[in-house]
Amino acid sequence: LKLGNGTSFFISEEGHAISNEHCVKPFTRDEKKMAALMQYLNIAMRHLAPGYANQRDIRSVSDSLVKYAEAEPVVIILVTSDKKEYIAEIVATNQKDDLALLKIDLPTKNTVIPVVNDVELREGQDAYSIGYPWQMYSDYYADELPATLTGGIISALRTEKWDIQHTAALNFGNSGGPLFRQDGVLIGINSGMFSNQITTYYYAVGVKKMSAWLAEIGKTHLTGRKPQ
Repeated sequence: LKLGNGTSFFISEEGHAISNEHCVKPFTRDEKKMAALMQYLNIAMRHLAPGYANQRDIRSVSDSLVKYAEAEPVVIILVTSDKKEYIAEIVATNQKDDLALLKIDLPTKNTVIPVVNDVELREGQDAYSIGYPWQMYSDYYADELPATLTGGIISALRTEKWDIQHTAALNFGNSGGPLFRQDGVLIGINSGMFSNQITTYYYAVGVKKMSAWLAEIGKTHLTGRKPQ
């Protein structure tokens, strides 16, 4: 039973990956209950023909999912682009800046996104988001899990936890995915969005903030790599 999902990306050939803290933090009992109910609505109801199940059957399945979710521990499963699954270790988390460092054991070295420390940003600069929308994972019968790419600009630079505001559209599930400059250099980690009746705002954690945190936890060797 999937209780939630997000996106991550590798920053070392040995299997270190970056994501958001809110994507990997432990679920509370109420969060497990809500996630299980949403999972049921997103999957089971979609594949039940009208009249196939009565209200009592639906309630029974829903209650079973909730009990299962409440009893089971939360395990972080990292699925690579070749669809292989690994149990990920949470090396460190940063609730203040909404960052998480994960680690999986890979049989061979993998392609990484270099973390460049001296990235300069400005309003109006092109920005591109890559991530895996929630809808891709909510359908049990989905055979393909392609990432989505959206483009926009940096609309504002801020000092809050999510310090980059941009217009490269995000969907639920894109959290933790990379935000790039036009030349392919990593500039941030997509982290959230806010909608009102007029527009939607998208936010990311800047790469400088991520590099500073990695240095604080003794992982400086994961930063400062130049793109090939």
